[in-house]
Amino acid sequence: QQQQSQQPAQEEGEEAEEVKASDNNEKPRRQRRPRRQRHAAGEAEPRLPRPNAFVSLRIDNQVLLQRIEQTQAELTDKLDLKPTPVVRAHFTFMVMKIAKDQEEYHDDDDDDDDVDDEAKHDNLMTKTERAAWQALHDCRGDLAALVKAAGDQCLNDRGEWHLPLRGCGRFDDRVVFMDVADNVHRNLLQQLSQVLRERLCAVDGVTLSDARPMNPHVTLFKGRRRRGNDDSEQQLNNSNVEEAIAEFDGVDFGAQHVVSLQLCRMNGQSDDGFYSTIGEPVSIQ
Repeated sequence: QQQQSQQPAQEEGEEAEEVKASDNNEKPRRQRRPRRQRHAAGEAEPRLPRPNAFVSLRIDNQVLLQRIEQTQAELTDKLDLKPTPVVRAHFTFMVMKIAKDQEEYHDDDDDDDDVDDEAKHDNLMTKTERAAWQALHDCRGDLAALVKAAGDQCLNDRGEWHLPLRGCGRFDDRVVFMDVADNVHRNLLQQLSQVLRERLCAVDGVTLSDARPMNPHVTLFKGRRRRGNDDSEQQLNNSNVEEAIAEFDGVDFGAQHVVSLQLCRMNGQSDDGFYSTIGEPVSIQ
């Protein structure tokens, strides 16, 4: 399995440079320079805003979730990386910053007198969140048309799209993931991502946070796991990542039936452990 060239977005919006260790054998420190100074030196373009929401395809096939859990168990002792919660397994189509504004409770089907406070809180969304969800809902026809146009390259004889996962890949030595089985399915996912970006980013208050094309994958491990005695993160020792994931080359993990997409918040979680969602899932088939 070849290393993927495209990497996930950085966790922090700042770059860093190494500072030499002092004579008292302290570990090198990482010092940040003002962003304006770096831009003046031509070192970096202005960074996109830190995301707080994303559009996802949730993995809910129980057999596939079991394979994810088994694969994590087999790799955990071989990697200095943190396994991601199985219940949160998903594909990400786009990440965005949704501007913060006043929260409002909005559910036309419920009588406020019959809804308890906890249920109301679960349904709270801001006006901009609601507008973003509405944009997702409004483009479902375009998304469904792309899926239908894929024909028998992606769809079975009942017109259903079962997205196959095969093998593992990595982003450097920081992220390990399950990969999409072939380019036909990968290209369809990327087409959907492009439509989503165009439609949701047309909403006032919604800004794309990562302009790179979608690189479809389901994350298995992300970030360092072990810490030193001084509670500072040790240097990663993942030189064997390629060797560890090579045993999964060509392994078919199963397929996810693609039915709907969800708009999610990066913070918070739902009752079942998945991400906090904005509005109802939007069907694309």
